[in-house]
Amino acid sequence: MQRSVDYDIQYTDTINNVTQYIDTINNSYTINDNDINIEDDILFDYCKLYDLDPWDSSILKHLNPSQNLMKNCKPKVPKITKLENGFIFIFPQPNTSILCQWRCLFPKSDDSIKYGNWTIAENGTSKPECDIIEIECRKKEESGTFKNFYKYLHHQIYREDPPSAEMPSTQNFVKPDVFVIVIDSISQSQLIRSMPKTVHMLREYYESIPFRHLNKIGINSRPNGFAMLLGKTINSISKSPMSRGHEADYKNYHEYCSKYLDGEQFIGFRYQDDGYITMMSEDWAKGLFNWQNCIGFKKKLTDHYMRPFQLQYEASSGIRDKDIRRGYEKVFPTV
Repeated sequence: MQRSVDYDIQYTDTINNVTQYIDTINNSYTINDNDINIEDDILFDYCKLYDLDPWDSSILKHLNPSQNLMKNCKPKVPKITKLENGFIFIFPQPNTSILCQWRCLFPKSDDSIKYGNWTIAENGTSKPECDIIEIECRKKEESGTFKNFYKYLHHQIYREDPPSAEMPSTQNFVKPDVFVIVIDSISQSQLIRSMPKTVHMLREYYESIPFRHLNKIGINSRPNGFAMLLGKTINSISKSPMSRGHEADYKNYHEYCSKYLDGEQFIGFRYQDDGYITMMSEDWAKGLFNWQNCIGFKKKLTDHYMRPFQLQYEASSGIRDKDIRRGYEKVFPTV
């Protein structure tokens, strides 16, 4: 016997310590009696997952494969420095006299940087012992004075002990290298349509495994990131025909936002416990654990941390540098 079931799901999110209504989605399903779990009062005791066609004829009218957001992107600042094999190289423009210096940027906390000392850059011989390097150059004017005209941020994976030229021990092959790449705010179908070369490279060259049908448990990145990387929920999941409901792992907004997360079960800590060298690199300063003025971690949470790069580039006061922003518009265009 079949029957029709109608129900509503209401989405909310905690914004600045206030639970705000987001949206209500109306759902209607036709079910069979044998799909109902009487003991748990759950109408759907399983999920039927479909393999969707990214190029289904019903959506073709909405697609524009020829669109290229980078087509008219023109670099505003020529790149005259390069970090290669750990050494700084400088490529000045013809008939110019320049002086360059560099310094290391170390992670102090999720929202602060420990600055190294400025050091004169020697072309091809300067070798910074850090992951994030800021470099600036001055050009000699006709008056004979030098004026700042160039700033750039370089990054690398620096290690004090260089890898050995010998073949690694067979014991090292027992533990594989693990890379988790998260492309936020995109469905798998749209990823296949918009980034086919990336998908091909990851699958064919790196044998990567897509997390197909990975479901979200809340609105925006934070609740889903907490679930994936910490194994915890920040918001309760309402009871519905598909779920018996789940209580949040935190009592309130302050529990996960106003307290440091260093004591949490972050997955990177578990890998470190197992002898792995870890790295975390997000593409903006207000990342997963810091968005909306949350304090995140007091100490750097991985061995290699990209946070100083983003803080120096994006900070709203005191740190933001328009010269660096102009130089990076060709890499991170505003569209």
